[in-house]
Amino acid sequence: MLPLIQDKIRERDIPTKSIKQWTDPHISVYVSSTTVKPTGNTTRDKEVGRFLLKQTIKWALSLNRQYDIKNWYGIGATPEGQALFEALSFMEIASVHGGARKGYRIKDIQTPGRVMSLFLKREAEQNEQIKRG
Repeated sequence: MLPLIQDKIRERDIPTKSIKQWTDPHISVYVSSTTVKPTGNTTRDKEVGRFLLKQTIKWALSLNRQYDIKNWYGIGATPEGQALFEALSFMEIASVHGGARKGYRIKDIQTPGRVMSLFLKREAEQNEQIKRG
């Protein structure tokens, strides 16, 4: 994962032998990026983004219950992405391009409810900001 996190390789360059079966012990999961193509309707774009994020978190928590996942990794390529990883308790493990791209990791999610509650709190704060402005 480190070469990917450090921007030395791209997703397409991940060696096939590095991809493990879900049933293997102590696997690591890379959470790839998702981008919402702007439509010009900022409110709708934010709603779509939150929906996708919420579904991704539910998927991750489901996987965490089913499989022996040791680490979760992701890349924050924008300030918003970095803030999101940090809000979800991911720890920064790499920073490249002057901090424009940061790699994150979270170890075993022992308390998945905590991760989801952090997300839901952040989502509620954003909804309140939308209502005010």
